[in-house]
Amino acid sequence: VLFGDGNGFIGGHTRFSTGQNDPSWSLVVGDFDNDRQLDIAIGKFYVPQIVVLLGYGSGSFGPPIINELESVIFFASWIDAVDINDDGYLDVIVTNAGLDNVAVLLGKGDGTFQPSMTFSTGLTTAPYSGAIEDFNGDGVLDIAVLNFATLNVAVLLGYGNGTFGPYMILPGIFRGVFAMVAADFNRDGRMDIAYAGLQSQTATILLNTCECCEQEFFNMSRTTHQ
Repeated sequence: VLFGDGNGFIGGHTRFSTGQNDPSWSLVVGDFDNDRQLDIAIGKFYVPQIVVLLGYGSGSFGPPIINELESVIFFASWIDAVDINDDGYLDVIVTNAGLDNVAVLLGKGDGTFQPSMTFSTGLTTAPYSGAIEDFNGDGVLDIAVLNFATLNVAVLLGYGNGTFGPYMILPGIFRGVFAMVAADFNRDGRMDIAYAGLQSQTATILLNTCECCEQEFFNMSRTTHQ
């Protein structure tokens, strides 16, 4: 952790253990034990674990809390935290690029999670990045993931209880795309998607043109900017 001085300067740092000798790949900050102090959740590279460091509010953190996932191969390429089932506890959503799925861990409010649930993103897709928003306007959070191997975006519509429907595909992304975000780029009240990568000097925006009900798929129109 590198500490800021409030004037734009980042000064000294302190290291905190994340458990056994396995590379940490992704992380997200949130209050996972509802004590109003920021904590850190970390996704590992090889080991199927989500590690939580509970914060003390002073810039220091407690020992690692190890949350095992139901997986053999793992690569936590992206992780995010949101209360996906609206129970007042932060949950964790992580892409598993090694097993072509999204894992959802519902929080217990103490830095631990219920057993992970996995949802397929398609065969040999290698989901690398993601975004959590309401993409079909039903008031329930959905998941969009960027599939690195198959060059497409998969969308999983949420049911509001921490589970998700089968993936649906938006085709036609560029090779080498690694990162994506979701936002309402044209201010029409619908969440759009933008992505970019290493092998193209462009950013592409998928505008959400959905006029559908919650059970139907939304359409996207593509605009590329250089």
